[in-house]
Amino acid sequence: MEQSRRLDIVLEKQRIWREAEQRVAGFRDGLGRMVDPSICDVLVACMVNGLPTRQSCGGHIAYEEPCEGWAFPWICFAADRPDSRWVGEADIRRRISQAYGVSPRQMEDIPEAADAFYDAVDQLEPVETEEFRAWSLRLQRTAHVVRQVIEQVHETHPFSALSLVMRNGRLEVNRRWEGGRREAPKNLEELAASIREARTLFERFGLILKDRFFESE
Repeated sequence: MEQSRRLDIVLEKQRIWREAEQRVAGFRDGLGRMVDPSICDVLVACMVNGLPTRQSCGGHIAYEEPCEGWAFPWICFAADRPDSRWVGEADIRRRISQAYGVSPRQMEDIPEAADAFYDAVDQLEPVETEEFRAWSLRLQRTAHVVRQVIEQVHETHPFSALSLVMRNGRLEVNRRWEGGRREAPKNLEELAASIREARTLFERFGLILKDRFFESE
């Protein structure tokens, strides 16, 4: 009976993994390009672990691949910040934008409108919206899981690691230079070697997540 139950769990996880593979295969960027093959499995592993991604790059080596320029791999997780943090902020945003004849998103590009908006927001009671609180919890959970995986990557790659950074409510996994320095490689061969090494780290990151998914009950 127990063996049958475990088999059912494995089969269900395999089904979920295949569905995630199909979803990732259907991803396209703004130019209609597919996901970089070198990072597809990592994105699948993120998805099945409840870490949906938003954008990514598998890294590019200009003289080896049909691409433009050079790039290290990176992943941006889907942690979109709500427009409003405080209860009442959305109403102020609409009122100020209407008063200045611009859209809510354009408002902060106009100094006078932005000043009026922030002055009004400063008068609000500091009560966060339910949407913002839910977003904050999702962000914390994502950061916690990603940091756990990064620590495991560190254990197998002590001299070259990944770093987790957050910019404007987005979580990204980037390659970190040894010693924490952001020094440029001395030549193209060194740059290419660094990008390949970064890909290896990301592959390890994805494998750890994949093992976590299939080994969990």
